[in-house]
Amino acid sequence: MILQTIKQLMTAGDKCAQFKALQMMKPVGRLIFYNGAIDSGLLELLTTPSTFEQIADTLNIKNRPLLSSLLDLGCVLDELSCKKNHYHIKGAMAKAMTRDTPIADLMRETVHYHADVALRMNSYLKKNKKGDYLKDLGGVIAGSSRIGEPLIKSFINHTIKKSTPLTILECGCGSGEYLKYYVDINRKNSGIAIDKDASAVKIARQSIKKNNIETNFTVLHDDIAIPRKIKGASFDLVTS
Repeated sequence: MILQTIKQLMTAGDKCAQFKALQMMKPVGRLIFYNGAIDSGLLELLTTPSTFEQIADTLNIKNRPLLSSLLDLGCVLDELSCKKNHYHIKGAMAKAMTRDTPIADLMRETVHYHADVALRMNSYLKKNKKGDYLKDLGGVIAGSSRIGEPLIKSFINHTIKKSTPLTILECGCGSGEYLKYYVDINRKNSGIAIDKDASAVKIARQSIKKNNIETNFTVLHDDIAIPRKIKGASFDLVTS
C-alpha cells in the first residue's frame, strides 16, 4: 500500500509543487490552532490540567465536536498533552503565548492582518482600495513589534552617543517598550514618541509609566505625515 502510494506520487505531474503545497499545510494548521486557542482562552486555561468537560464548561463552548478537533490538533502539533483525560499545555510556543511575550500578538497579526491582506489582494489591486487595519489591530501590531527588541537594543547601544544628551523624536513608537534603552544610555536623553494609532499610544504610555521614564519621554497621538502636536519642535535625532 505504501509503495503503491509512493509510486503514484512519483508519477504525478508538478511533484515539486505538490510537495511544497503539502509542506504549507502544517504551518496553516498551527496558525489555526494558535489563534483559536489564544482567542478562546484555551491556552490560558490549560496552564492547569483540565478535562474536556471542564474546558467546555469554563470557556462556555457551544460546539463541542469542534473543541474536540481543536484539542486533537494541539496534541498532534505537540503543543498540548493529554494524560488520564486531562489536557495541559506542553509545547514551547504554547507556553510562551501564556506569558507576557509578543509571540501571541504576532500570531494574531498573522491571522487577522496578513491573512486578510492575502484574501483581499485582488480587490486592492483592481479597485485601488486600501484596508483599514489600524483601528482594530493597532495594539496587536504594536505588541508584536516587540519581537525585534533585542536587535533594536543592540542597534541603539552601538549608534547613540553616550556622553551627549539628545532630544529624540520617535515616529511610530509602537509599544514604546524600547524607549527605555535611550534612557539607559544617558539619563538625560529625552523626547517625544508619536504614533497615528490610538491603541498603540495607549500601550506606549503604559510602557513609559512602567519603566519610570515619564519625565524623559512624552507619547502623543500624532501622524508624522501631517504633524499637528509636534509642529515647530526641534530634535537632535529622529528615529522610526
